[in-house]
Amino acid sequence: MKQMKKRLMAIFLLSAMILALLTGCSYHTCDFCGEKKMCDERSILGTSIYICSDCKKELNDWGY
Repeated sequence: MKQMKKRLMAIFLLSAMILALLTGCSYHTCDFCGEKKMCDERSILGTSIYICSDCKKELNDWGY
């Protein structure tokens, strides 16, 4: 029973790690500040841009 629990836990952790890699949480160069950070991808008029959380917050503060 303990072996089965360990195997299930290992499979669960491995699948969680693989899913985390596939969800797109990766570092890109922000199109606004030019720094390589963890960015969100946005599509504006058919063009993909990357924006980091700092730039997104600054744009929200300006009202955009």
